[in-house]
Amino acid sequence: MGYMEKRFIQVSASLGIMTDERDELKQAFLQVSRSLSRMAEERDQLNQAHIEEMRNMQRIVYENETLMRDLETHLKELEQQRKEIDKREAQLDLKSKQLSLLSEEVTRKLRTVQENLEGEKDASAGENVQVSTEVDDMRKRLEEKDYELDSLINLNNTLIKKERRSNHELQEARKVLIEGLDGFANNGTRPPAIGIKRVGELNDKPFRDICIKKFSTTEWETKSVELCSLWQNKIQDSGWYPYKHVTVDKNVMWEVINEDDKKLRELKDEWGKEVYDAVATASLEMNEYNASGRYPVRELWNFKEGRQASLKETRKTCACMDSLLNNGRPINLLTGPSRASRACNVYQLWKLLMNWEEVYDAAATASLVMNQYNASERYLVRELRNFREGRPA
Repeated sequence: MGYMEKRFIQVSASLGIMTDERDELKQAFLQVSRSLSRMAEERDQLNQAHIEEMRNMQRIVYENETLMRDLETHLKELEQQRKEIDKREAQLDLKSKQLSLLSEEVTRKLRTVQENLEGEKDASAGENVQVSTEVDDMRKRLEEKDYELDSLINLNNTLIKKERRSNHELQEARKVLIEGLDGFANNGTRPPAIGIKRVGELNDKPFRDICIKKFSTTEWETKSVELCSLWQNKIQDSGWYPYKHVTVDKNVMWEVINEDDKKLRELKDEWGKEVYDAVATASLEMNEYNASGRYPVRELWNFKEGRQASLKETRKTCACMDSLLNNGRPINLLTGPSRASRACNVYQLWKLLMNWEEVYDAAATASLVMNQYNASERYLVRELRNFREGRPA
């Protein structure tokens, strides 16, 4: 074997060893690459989990803030109810004290009369009979006062229950009226005197007027819709609270618009007072009628005076709508089954509200009679009465 052959064998052996080492390095490189890829995926997963956790935390914080605001609103309502109950209890306590003082006075007089009777045993029989009659009269008066006190307490409890039931029935009546009158929305240029309004919803007219002045004929309508939608969303955002509390009549707290609110100041400076007034009005309505839900709600509305309409006002409107009905069916001015159904519902509601008018008149009459016969004490009294002529007998 020559030198070249030996050299060739050595080189071949070296190449085999280097090839094996290369393969080992390649395998090690692949393992390191896979480890790095796996670590990168784990890092991405951890980052994604962290981001998701942060979002959950932010959502929880937002929900807690909303719950706190709802709780504060509920506590305010409970506080107002507590004040009303305290007021009624104070009135009852005053009546009770007055009757108690009167009872003590009668008892003292009775004791005095009895003592006088003992000291005047030798008085004439006629005088004794008169004094005994006075004692009996005083005893009867005392019993009547006790009965009147019990009657007053029972009457107050009954009135409280009736007030709660009446409030519930009135709210149900308002809901039915809203459903019935919703089909008679204004189709002209002027709103009706009494109708349905979505309180908390922005009036888009100021936005349209200002955009007509600021933008071209091809842009102003789109800009107006975008601006109105933007501020409607801000009004419905429970995280925005542009209000402040003011004291009225020393004890009553009212929520009004905070004119120093940063967003409102910027709105007024950029878009003018009309747009500012529209946003302020809608925001106050939202806070008054749906502070917890923060979305526009339908309400019976007196558009002429800019306030919530009463059931009495709505009944008059329903009476006017009755002229559109012919034997319980809508005339040609109302077409389609849904409109006809609403018209018949309004007709029935008008008949129903006639009963509320009778209740109102009866309550007014009872109040006038109370002022006439017992204005100071304010409790029921018995009286001989000519019911045919409606006067005292």
